[in-house]
Amino acid sequence: MEAAGPGDVVVVDGGRYREHVVVKVPGLRLVGRGGPVIENSGSTHTVELLANGVELSGFTVVGTGDDLMHNASCVHIKGDRITIRDNRLLEARFGIFVEGGKGHQILGNVIVGKKGLPDDEKGNGIYLWNTEEVTIHGNDISLVRDGIYFDHANRITTINNRIHDLRYGLHYMYSDYNKFEGNLIYRSTVGGVMMYSDYIELNQNQILFNRDTYLSSGLVLLKTKNIEASKNVVVGNYIGIQLDLVYDSEFIKNLFAENDVGVLAFTGGGEVYFTENDFIGNYTSVQPVDGPIDGVIWAKEGRGNYWSDYLGYDLDLDGVGDVPHHLSGAFEELQRLRPLARLYLFSLGAKALASAEKVFPIIFSQPTVDPAPLMRPTSVARVALETQRKATKPSPAAGVLMLGLGILLALLVGRQARPRGIGGRFRRRKR
Repeated sequence: MEAAGPGDVVVVDGGRYREHVVVKVPGLRLVGRGGPVIENSGSTHTVELLANGVELSGFTVVGTGDDLMHNASCVHIKGDRITIRDNRLLEARFGIFVEGGKGHQILGNVIVGKKGLPDDEKGNGIYLWNTEEVTIHGNDISLVRDGIYFDHANRITTINNRIHDLRYGLHYMYSDYNKFEGNLIYRSTVGGVMMYSDYIELNQNQILFNRDTYLSSGLVLLKTKNIEASKNVVVGNYIGIQLDLVYDSEFIKNLFAENDVGVLAFTGGGEVYFTENDFIGNYTSVQPVDGPIDGVIWAKEGRGNYWSDYLGYDLDLDGVGDVPHHLSGAFEELQRLRPLARLYLFSLGAKALASAEKVFPIIFSQPTVDPAPLMRPTSVARVALETQRKATKPSPAAGVLMLGLGILLALLVGRQARPRGIGGRFRRRKR
């Protein structure tokens, strides 16, 4: 590399190299052939790419230093338009540390953290700091603290990555105008956290089986605005999505299924629309935390959401229920006041309370209501089984959960194919 000039290609054959690699030649391409391995030699960062237009591809990089204060990483980059492609970064504190610049590409890498460490001794798979216009595509990230951490990182496109077995799959902090699409996040504490970040697009992601603790969630949104989420599959988490001070956002045609709680929402926020989403088989569909959810609007232009426990009817056959659907009731109010009541979620007492409320609806003076519930699930629900089957191999318990979802979806779709009842004009939901 010392003899190379700008734009040259340096090919490294297979073998093991214990050293600190630093690239300072603009445009240099460092290409591994035959699986070369670079091992950390005691430096904070193992490989450093410190010039514009540099590329690293085809290497296995093993280990980092232990200095988390300086983001000890397998690969540290600083410059513009740097590419990291088709590498294996193993035993990483931080996998890739992006320090500033713009126009980087992080493509097709495998990043695996150091096993056996507590979260506070781990780094992030990809840490983006003070950067913009980065493309992150086709990476597999596991066993680190957070899969991808966005810190003052704007206009980042994150597509088709697999992120699993860690704390937070994605973590946005003070990062705006970002796109997160087609990614798979599973078996983590939280699928994704968005805090103090605006103008984020979340499309066609699969967020599955995040159940490490009883507060584990598919998505957590805190003090954000202008979030657009569509066609995401959020299945098998303790909490599907948490909303806290979210504004001017829209959730369209997402599937929330087999979560303990579909939506957990705090008071505050405003102009958050949920429309044409499918809520199927969640133990609690909507859980208010500290009072009525005034900031969430459950229908738009006469179309609400599909709820598998809706008992209403559709006399005019326009696909929208003729009576509103109450999303939360007596037991949800009890959970809000006494969180430990959740331990009795599946008890006969909870079922009895729900039945009693239907006869004596005296607990909620301001119920949470979908005024225009849909009679049929959207297409995203119908393809959810095939989607998750291709995505990951869940634990046996999760497999049973998905089997239950499959049976429920089959029954729902089957019910749609039946005659519509008396004179073809009337049909009523049954449990």
